Amino acid sequence: MHFLLPAKEWQPRTICVGTKINNQAIMVALADFCKDRRREIEHKENIRIRQDTENGYSRSETLSKDIVLGTKGIKNAREEAMQSFEAFLKFFPHLPEKYDAKVLWRAWGGDNEALHKIYGEKIPAKDVAEMDIGMYLCNYNIAKDKELEK
Repeated sequence: MHFLLPAKEWQPRTICVGTKINNQAIMVALADFCKDRRREIEHKENIRIRQDTENGYSRSETLSKDIVLGTKGIKNAREEAMQSFEAFLKFFPHLPEKYDAKVLWRAWGGDNEALHKIYGEKIPAKDVAEMDIGMYLCNYNIAKDKELEK
């Protein structure tokens, strides 16, 4: 990066006359330098922003492709979490203390005994219970992450 002005635009200023320093000349030179520096920084930032926009999610085909791949990845991780307790703990890193982690995992998978421990006698349908427990765990993890950020 070049932050100095080209030789043809440079104008000499008398900064020191004898033993006295010309404060006004120093301030004018400093102001000119700051203006030029700011202009150069803005120019570089505009180029970077334009390149990021062209390469980023400004193109709908890239965005929709990434959304589809993201949802497929979440579905795969969810299925793995339903099969493996270790994957469940990775999928939901924060679990409420009032329930045992294994009970939550088994109830989320539709295990009747675990569902009784969570719901008592009035157990909803397995798909409703799975959705209910999954939403509860998602909301709990979101809230816990926000709490930990602070």
